[in-house]
Amino acid sequence: MGVLPAGVAVEAPVTSAPATTTTLPVTTTVTTTTEVPTTTATVPATEPTVEAETSTVAPGLVLKSIAPAGQRAAGNRVLMIGDSVLAGTSPRYSNDMCETMVPLGWKVEVDAEVGRFIDFADRVLDKRQSAGWDAAVIFLGSNYGEDQALFASLLESAVDRLSPMPVVLVTVTEFEPSRADVNAAIRLIAFNHPNVSVVDWAAVSASDPTLLSGDDLHPTPRGRQVLAYHVAGAFGDAPTASGECLKSSFRDDSAGSVVTGTTGPVKPPVTTRRSTTPSKSTTKPTTKPTSTASPTSGSGTTSKPTTPTTADVPKTTAEPVRTTAEPVRTTEEPPKATTATTAAPPASP
Repeated sequence: MGVLPAGVAVEAPVTSAPATTTTLPVTTTVTTTTEVPTTTATVPATEPTVEAETSTVAPGLVLKSIAPAGQRAAGNRVLMIGDSVLAGTSPRYSNDMCETMVPLGWKVEVDAEVGRFIDFADRVLDKRQSAGWDAAVIFLGSNYGEDQALFASLLESAVDRLSPMPVVLVTVTEFEPSRADVNAAIRLIAFNHPNVSVVDWAAVSASDPTLLSGDDLHPTPRGRQVLAYHVAGAFGDAPTASGECLKSSFRDDSAGSVVTGTTGPVKPPVTTRRSTTPSKSTTKPTTKPTSTASPTSGSGTTSKPTTPTTADVPKTTAEPVRTTAEPVRTTEEPPKATTATTAAPPASP
């Protein structure tokens, strides 16, 4: 029998009784109403809160609530790994993540780049894990190769490398139906690892259309603030009070933009699949996705134009018209030398 949410009133079933002619004594009831004073508690806007996770991964499988990472971490150094969505909160853009986490006592390094797939987590850990960390955030999956088994394998490999420290996974916006598979894998891994918690950005962003830009993926300025707020809520106060914004080690955004368009190629050039054996922390994809290739159709921005431009031609939108009109200008040049001189591009910029 299902359990109804608290606060939902249920009327008792109506039962029929035989009609009688018995006259009951009239009873006068005096009702005394006692007014209960209303107390309103105001939560400061900057105070991070921890929400109990109730997202269903599969029938009968529900994420349990978990204490903030600050109550489970041995220190205050946090490594954050992600793509363009997380990169937008890094020091080279809005800096919302550091501005939210540092006052809580955390030393934060945001290693996030445009167009990165799930294998980027291993790349970052190969270079930065030895620096020593007390907690981590992985926010990858917006760029997805349509292979849930491979995604889950590589994500779990990264989690295993970071364990037993607290790890916070962030769900992605479901701007395409396949991203529901990504989020299902994220929640399942969190369910199977006691040190892993989830920030349900998919649910948060879906509840407020002002948090995302026109592509339904990249956060607006307010969206980046809200994202940082919820991540901070999963951490709470650090064990120590000396917070710091650390320098990012991965800052390559040449594959696209953190504002509009997709975060990179729609599909990665992955030709290998997960092996049949369980993933280990040493498992890495044979062929890694790369974001240096130009995004395929449907992407928002590219860092390199497909048609080379000539450096010595002045940049103007009217350039094609000027080129076609040049023969006419040449025929008129002998009788009107002054006109040709004024119409020609300036000798120097």
